[in-house]
Amino acid sequence: MVRRTEHKESNLFRRQHIRELSAEGVEYSGKRSLKGVNYLHMGVSLLMAALGLFSVFLVVMGYIRILWMSSLLLLLGSVNVMVGAWLLYETVNERKSIDNLVKKAVKRAISEKN
Repeated sequence: MVRRTEHKESNLFRRQHIRELSAEGVEYSGKRSLKGVNYLHMGVSLLMAALGLFSVFLVVMGYIRILWMSSLLLLLGSVNVMVGAWLLYETVNERKSIDNLVKKAVKRAISEKN
């Protein structure tokens, strides 16, 4: 009967340890590329944030004089900037890398072994 400890499993899934297992002698520079990023999502998020900033700029500079329209445009522009920034973060953060592939493979092997 094989007895596992929590310490060994948590140590196995540490990002640096998995990187060492997958690289096997290849030096890791620490820089991540944008490989695996969905460029459509990234473009839409940047466009969303830019349009939100533009609408806020229009209101702040006073180009829209109607009060209810300027307040609504300011609110929608601010929300657009926040959602665009969040979408950009999520898009770049969830890129596919060798770490995720190795982690999933190790989890699959452990679950099939049980």
